[in-house]
Amino acid sequence: MTLEDPSDQDTVEFDTSNHYSVTINFLFHFLNGKFRPYLIAGSGVDKRLAKDETYTSEYGYEIDFLAPKNTSDSLAQAGAGICNYLAQDLGIRLDFRYVLTFDEPDNVSSLDIMFDLFLSL
Repeated sequence: MTLEDPSDQDTVEFDTSNHYSVTINFLFHFLNGKFRPYLIAGSGVDKRLAKDETYTSEYGYEIDFLAPKNTSDSLAQAGAGICNYLAQDLGIRLDFRYVLTFDEPDNVSSLDIMFDLFLSL
């Protein structure tokens, strides 16, 4: 990411923190057969792997980026998709999910598009 100081146009480039999410979801299939549309809803936790870092701006100033005190946020998600069963227990899935992460001072929303291979047990 690049930030620019509007007073003198000095810039600093830095890497954003990685994160991971763990969720529990409920999936409701509408039909049985090879193609199965579904609705999905769930909730979980998003964890940022942030740490304090110092970067140097284009003009040579050191800028400290401090990790937030709270690095875990709850989240909720809802979406829809379709499963294509290639065999009885094997298939591919495409879904779209709206994800709302409850963060202070502002919530973060996103649209996730997922395509994967699945195995039903």
